Order: sequence, then C-alpha cells, then structure tokens
Amino acid sequence: LEFVCWDGSLECSEEDCPEQMGGCTDSEACNYDENANIDDGSCIYQNACDNCENPELTQEIELPFGWSLFSTYICPFNPNIVQIMDELVNNNELIIVKNDVGMVYWPMFNINSIGNLNIGKGYQIKVTNPTVLTVSGDTLNYNYPININSGWSLLGYLHQEPYSIEEMLTPIDDVLIIAKNYLGQVYWPMFNLNTIQTMIPGQGYQINLLEGSIFSYPESVNGRYGYNNELPFYSNKFRKPTNTGNNMTLGIPNESWIYKPEIGDEVVVYDIEGLIVGNAQYR
Repeated sequence: LEFVCWDGSLECSEEDCPEQMGGCTDSEACNYDENANIDDGSCIYQNACDNCENPELTQEIELPFGWSLFSTYICPFNPNIVQIMDELVNNNELIIVKNDVGMVYWPMFNINSIGNLNIGKGYQIKVTNPTVLTVSGDTLNYNYPININSGWSLLGYLHQEPYSIEEMLTPIDDVLIIAKNYLGQVYWPMFNLNTIQTMIPGQGYQINLLEGSIFSYPESVNGRYGYNNELPFYSNKFRKPTNTGNNMTLGIPNESWIYKPEIGDEVVVYDIEGLIVGNAQYR
C-alpha cells in the first residue's frame, strides 16, 4: 500500500514521509532557507534590508553569565532560532531563549516554540558562562517598522551605533510608560529617571506601552554616544543579587518619606517573610 504524504509524495508509510521544515521558501527573499519545505510566512524582502548581497556580514553580541536580553540589527539569511544558536548549543553554553509571549527554545528538552527570530524584537537568554553570540546575514534598515503591543514586550535595537535612549524612543513618547535593560536600569519619563542613558547594539529592552504602536527608530540628531559604563549598584553589606531574568522597578515619591534619605544611602526592600527582594542607591 502507498501512503500519500503531506507534500503529495507517495511512500510506503507515514513514517517514510519527508520531515516538515518551516521557513522562508522564496529564493528572492533575504532570509531564504534552502532547508525549508513549508513556507511559514517569515520571508523578508529587499525593502527591509539595505541589500541582500552581503552574506558575510556578522554581528558579535556579548552575553554575560546567566540571564540577559539580546537583539540584532542583522537580517539573518536563516532566521531559525536553532540555526542562530547552533554554536552556543554545540559548546554547551546555551540554557534557554524566551520571547515576550513566553515561547521558548530549550535545547535540553528539545523544545522550540519560537521558530524564527522576529525582526526588531528582543529575547531573554540564559547561558552557562560569558560568551559571544554571532549572527550572520545582511543589515536591516534602522527604521524598519516594529509592531509593539500594549503592555510589556521585548524591543530590539536596530541602530549599529549606541545612541541616547531618550532620543531613540521619542516617536513613542506619548504611549511609553517605562523601558528597562537586563540589569534593571530604567528610562522612566514620568519620574524624569534615566539610568540606562544609552541604547547599545546587541542588547534588548523590556518596554511597557499604554497602547500598541508601529514603531521605527529615528535617525540620530545628536550623534553617536559612548557606551554607558555606569555599573549597577552593589551593596557593601549584602551579597550580590542573583539575576533571575525577571525584575521589578519600584518608584518612591519624595513626599512619601518621613525621614528623607541622603544621596547615596542604600534603600533595602524586604518581603513579608523578611527576605531581601531588592536594594538600590538613593538618588
């Protein structure tokens, strides 16, 4: 007996049918995947890229130990997360990758619900030691339109140079609540608080919007910024906190204090059981 496979071919049994591989099957697209046999709608065409003839272009993204956030300004020719993370997996450095809706690539358990890297998005990643993620493909236009949902999401950074976060997020000033990096540093316009200062190529950012927006990065007017070398605050009294991949930002209005702290004092937050859940320097 012959079995009709999903692609119309005939085999002796269902087990003999070719494996379904999702990806971009259009050879005219920037991210054409020659191994794909099912088009999953991920094709990116020349209007998204500066050009599609430079397959040697790479971006090296430094990843710290543990949890962090990454993004890329590269339009990868093979956007599948498995392909992009291949070297980290082979070196036993990758633990897990997560997107902003909870989908994961978890090689230890052979789970991949992310599929292809989404252009302009940020991703949470956890690695076993400091390492470098290399992404190859072509350059995206920095103003490639990014669909950002209301509430919390993860935003990628598409400029190839570091620029002021205040300048870069100007197009969404009216709907932006807060932006955070993986260290918990924030850009919080409501309280005139900006400890991020500079958006850095390769990093991703948590962002919270009042309503959804189609966002494009603007051209920089003020020129290239230096990397922000401000280190996160570490207490002299308590151990360095563990980065769990999740953080909260607590703002305390000045009028709330009975005894107002001095600049540089340490503020420590305890939970109901006496566990320290946060500490920061008063500024």
